[in-house]
Order: sequence, then structure tokens, then C-alpha cells
Amino acid sequence: MNFLAHLAFSGKEEDVMIGNFVADFVKGKKAFETQSFWVQKGIQLHRQIDAFTDTHHITHELVALLRPQALKYATVVIDILYDHFLARHFELFFGKKLTDFAQNTYEILAQHLDILPKKLQEMFPYMRTENWLVRYGDDATQDFYGLRRSLEGLQRRSLYAQDLVKCLDVLKENYEIFDQKSIIFLTEIQDFCEEYRVNNF
Repeated sequence: MNFLAHLAFSGKEEDVMIGNFVADFVKGKKAFETQSFWVQKGIQLHRQIDAFTDTHHITHELVALLRPQALKYATVVIDILYDHFLARHFELFFGKKLTDFAQNTYEILAQHLDILPKKLQEMFPYMRTENWLVRYGDDATQDFYGLRRSLEGLQRRSLYAQDLVKCLDVLKENYEIFDQKSIIFLTEIQDFCEEYRVNNF
């Protein structure tokens, strides 16, 4: 899962959201133990979300469609596409507008900017100004602008990657399949996160 899903499935505790946001930048036991209690809970939730996603049969099915173009990066591309479909159907899952959630989330992140890892501190102004959380949902009429920018960024950061933007051709050709399966997957992971928080927080 990418930024939107990790943030959205964090629940109402702000520090859990922060932990879910920074988890990929917190490496090793020592770095984890320096975090506050609820940030640690968010990091643990992030890792559970990743494990659930990586082992889910729908992820495997959609990765198989992407692999001829994305090769070993197919699992990363599907994380970005899941955010696209979550953005497209946000009100279905959370009963509120994505734009409202995004603005509130940017405010929370800004209030906690001093505890974010340096790379995220440097990234956040671009994330907010370019409204990354909302732009994931750009559709075909907008030439999937948000997805295109995300895939271009992944391409720049990845060694030996093919033209990952061409994954959008795979998406267009199979959009209904990706859409239907993503809704099923997102429903299941939302239930998983709610149960996990009840049992572990």
C-alpha cells in the first residue's frame, strides 16, 4: 500500500497515523524504540498492512497482469494503483470526501513535522502543495495525471526499471478488473485494520 492507504487506515489516533506514515524510514530496533508508544503502534500497523497486502491472492492476481511490463517492480506499482482506487472510492469506505480527509491529514503531518525523518520533512511541502493524496484519484479524462507522476518518480528512483508509465496502458486495458478486485481487496484490508486495532491497541 502507498501513502493514502496507510494514512487512511490508521484510525483516529494522530500518532498512529504518524507511525504509519514514517514506518518505511524507521530502520532497526534502536530507531523503533526511540519512538513514542502510539507512533510504535502505527509502525507496527504499517507492517501488518504490508504483510496482508503482499500475501493476498488479489494482489498476486493483479501483479501477474502488471509483471510483463513492470517486471520486479510490479508489486510496487500495485501499491500505487491501490491508492488510486481508494481515492476513487474514498466515500464508499470512509463516508467522507477525500478532499476533506487530505486537508486534515496535511494539517496533522505539518503539526508533527519536527518528529518526521529528514527525508519526509523535505518531501512534505511537495506532497501538500501538489496534493498527492487527492491526485492519486485522477482518472482517464485527466490522463491519470497523479498515477503518471507517481510512476515517473518510481522510475527515477529504481535501477533497471522498464518504462513504468506504460503500466497505465495495462491499467486502461483491464480497468474494470483492477477496479472490481481492488474494491474487494480494500474492503478486506479495512476490516483487517479495524480488527487489528481493536485487538492490539
